[in-house]
Amino acid sequence: MSDLFKSSSSPADMASRKEALMDSVRSEVALANAQELINVWASERVGSRSGHFLVKFGADMSVKVLG
Repeated sequence: MSDLFKSSSSPADMASRKEALMDSVRSEVALANAQELINVWASERVGSRSGHFLVKFGADMSVKVLG
């Protein structure tokens, strides 16, 4: 089970871990939303002329245009 749920952690440590987890989830959601917005924008701009493509973000924040 995750270290987040160990009962031996202090309340301050648990709060810190919880905040770190929430920040990580927020970042992932923001990244997914940005990727979706870019894909929608791109398909509206060039999708009808040159077929579909996807913009993919890497874990290192690199950007790849696929397709």
